[in-house]
Amino acid sequence: MDRSSTLEEIHASSPDLKYVFIGIINSSLFFWFWSLYGDEFHLVREEIASFPFVYDKKYKVVYETIQEKVRTLMHDYKKNAILKEVRAAKGTVTIQEFYPRQSKGIIDEIDDLLAIMYNLSKKEVDYIKSYDIEFRTDEDEA
Repeated sequence: MDRSSTLEEIHASSPDLKYVFIGIINSSLFFWFWSLYGDEFHLVREEIASFPFVYDKKYKVVYETIQEKVRTLMHDYKKNAILKEVRAAKGTVTIQEFYPRQSKGIIDEIDDLLAIMYNLSKKEVDYIKSYDIEFRTDEDEA
């Protein structure tokens, strides 16, 4: 099976933190960060590594809750995904297309948890959640 030439694996220092990182990368907070510091097309290891995160034991319960939300989010992504066949240079390829906009409510819950870790005010987290909303959701979903 051919893989994307830009796809890289990223590893977490523990299985528990894996879900926290997945939650961060799928959050509106990270989307905002990536919009400021990335090219808004490619997501590269350096951008992920430069996102400020330091493990702090005082957020253990928050981390555990994020893990639960990420499991729910991944299930929701799969539930809303569509398989499509597309023509490629080497023939027909089946791709799985995901629609994160349909899981915005779960992403918002992850952002609420990240707001605790990053000491964001309600006004700040509301701004992050609604950042570029017209491009991230359909009108009837916003």
